[in-house]
Amino acid sequence: MKRKALAVSVSAGIALLAAGGVQAETSVSFSGFGTLGVTHNDNRDADFVANRFQPNGPGKSSPTMFGVDTKAGVQFTAQIGSDLSAVVQAVTDHRVDNSYAPRFEWANLKYQVTKDLYVRAGRVVAPVFMVSDFRNVGYAQTMVRMPVEVYGQNPVSYLDGIDLGYRMGIGDGTLSVQATSGLVKTLAQQGLEVSGHGSLLSLAYERDASTFRFGYFRNKVKIEGDPVDQFLLPFRYASFINYTGAVPIADGLRSRLLDLGYSYDSGNWLAQAEYIQSRVGGIPDSNAGYLMGGYRVGKFTPYLSYAKSVSKRPPRDQQAVASCTNCLTELLAYGINVVNASSHMVLNEQQTVSLGVRYDVAKNVALKMQLDHIRKPGSLTSPNAGWFKVGTPSYPDLYPLAATKDINANLLTLTADFVF
Repeated sequence: MKRKALAVSVSAGIALLAAGGVQAETSVSFSGFGTLGVTHNDNRDADFVANRFQPNGPGKSSPTMFGVDTKAGVQFTAQIGSDLSAVVQAVTDHRVDNSYAPRFEWANLKYQVTKDLYVRAGRVVAPVFMVSDFRNVGYAQTMVRMPVEVYGQNPVSYLDGIDLGYRMGIGDGTLSVQATSGLVKTLAQQGLEVSGHGSLLSLAYERDASTFRFGYFRNKVKIEGDPVDQFLLPFRYASFINYTGAVPIADGLRSRLLDLGYSYDSGNWLAQAEYIQSRVGGIPDSNAGYLMGGYRVGKFTPYLSYAKSVSKRPPRDQQAVASCTNCLTELLAYGINVVNASSHMVLNEQQTVSLGVRYDVAKNVALKMQLDHIRKPGSLTSPNAGWFKVGTPSYPDLYPLAATKDINANLLTLTADFVF
């Protein structure tokens, strides 16, 4: 199904080429990027992961692992005449099936209608966050990784559809407008597939050393999965689930995400901040943000950041649990608290203080070291997974201890980022 969706969207892009009747010289270029990283976690209660797609990480599985930040990508770009171009980008990283199987991140055609207006069709980037365009390119970022409290809220990095972009001069700056719409289809975890449609609007205003950004993403998806997968158990008790007793399905699940961002780079001083609001029907509302500041001293860039995410449990979740006879029966079989079940592994509250340094050893290679101190609350009456992996098919406990107690974890990460 993934290949079919990609083929349909790319064929729409090919139609642009056919309609234009372009006959011009074509130039092809090749580039790539990658990160080799290792992370150590001094806490053995839960696994630290950079996103929800990763099946495990340093912590309970192993104190030290390479899969958190390690990735590689290649990109082919073809310039067809002066107005038409094609791009294909493939990325390999730690995937949900515990492999490094590559996937197509981009595969589209772009037509430059005017100097300031373009249209793209195919697999296009979903600019949900400030650095979505280069989210996978560690070399292009100051920090080892973008804060999981914010960037973990929506792991969708591409859509199969259409992307329009326009820029204009306003005052002393430039306003860029981007509108994207297309299909969402991904394997969020073994046995859990998410599919549907998403639309996104992004505005960025650049003036001198400052960039202001606004992003709004909304989608409507369907969730299908294996009922024995422990990840799905908490969703059976939410109000949007049609529980069949065999296969839990969430159809027509609506979500929206608002992103406000700011970045500053004067050459020496640099700063970056983002604030988001994530709203998903039947799941606790989530607000998150981060602040980062740094200063370049020759080839060194020391930096400091603070990130925090908070969740608010909707009252309707508890009402949904009380009215669900099948769910109540299953809960009693496990001998757990009914009220807690509605929010297990859904609350994502934690805060992280990070101190790091980047060293640009060459024009296309950067070495980084980052120390993270993470604090995650949790109790028996209010279990909270934070942004850790506290329950997977590998750990079949319905209520892992890590979700029901406070966690203080210290991470040490070393990475080598490169581009070519």
